[in-house]
Amino acid sequence: MGGGWSQDEASQSQFHQTSKEESKNSSKILKETKLNNGNKAIINTEKSPNKSIHKLDEIIRDADVTIDHSSMEKLLPQLQNGILLNQKTQKYWIDKMLDNCFMVYARKLSITWGEDNRYWTWQQHKDTSEELIEVARLKQVCWLEVNGKFEMRKLSPVTLYEVAFVVMMDDSANGWSFPVNISLSLPDGTNQQHNQDMTKLPTNQWTHITAGKFKTSHHNDQFGEDIHFSMHNYDSPWKAGLSIKGVLIQTTN
Repeated sequence: MGGGWSQDEASQSQFHQTSKEESKNSSKILKETKLNNGNKAIINTEKSPNKSIHKLDEIIRDADVTIDHSSMEKLLPQLQNGILLNQKTQKYWIDKMLDNCFMVYARKLSITWGEDNRYWTWQQHKDTSEELIEVARLKQVCWLEVNGKFEMRKLSPVTLYEVAFVVMMDDSANGWSFPVNISLSLPDGTNQQHNQDMTKLPTNQWTHITAGKFKTSHHNDQFGEDIHFSMHNYDSPWKAGLSIKGVLIQTTN
C-alpha cells in the first residue's frame, strides 16, 4: 500500500511514528492559528502554508457525533483520529498533509445476496477507534459481486489516491480456484482492473487489495461524479471464508 494514513491497524500506526519534535513544532503552530469562517480549518504549517481542509463543512455535516470546532486545537485531533459518518457506514480523516481520506464500510457497499443469511452474515467488528462497525462475512456463494461508489468532489484536489478493498480470508476459506476481478472506474472513463488470486492472501488478518490509483484535478470539486469500484467472480465452484471490511480511499505516494 501507499504512504497515506489508513484507519486500519496496519497503516494507522505509521502516523503515530512521527517524532516528538515534529509533533511539538506542529502543535505550537496550530495553537497560534484560529479557525477561519466557522468550522473551515485553515492551518499554517511549514509543509502546507495556509492550506484549507477540502469540503470540511460539508463532510462533517454527516458526522454521527457532534464535532467540536470551537478551536483548531480541539478540531484537529478529531479529524486525525477519524470521524464516523452516515450511521457508521463511512469514516473520514485527514492525513499529515491535511488531505481527505475515507473508508467506505461494507454496509455502504452493494453486495449481491448480502441480505440473505444463507450466503452472507453481518458481524460486529471493533474498529481502530474502538467503535463497532459491521463486517460482511461470506458463508457460501457461487456468484460473488461487490460494488461501491464514492463522490469524487469530496477528495482533495491535485492529490494522488489509492483505492483498496480491505478483506480477510479465514481458515474456512475454500473454492477460490479462480481469481477475483478487482476494478476501479473513474469519471473520465478510465478503467483499471486486475485479477487477484485469493489463495495467495494471508489468513486471519486484514489485507488490502488495491483496485487502482488516480490523481485528482484542480477542478475536482466542480463535478458531481463518482468513482466506482468492484470485486466479482462469477465462476464455479462455491466460495466461502471471505470477510469484507470495506473500501479504503486514501492518499499515497
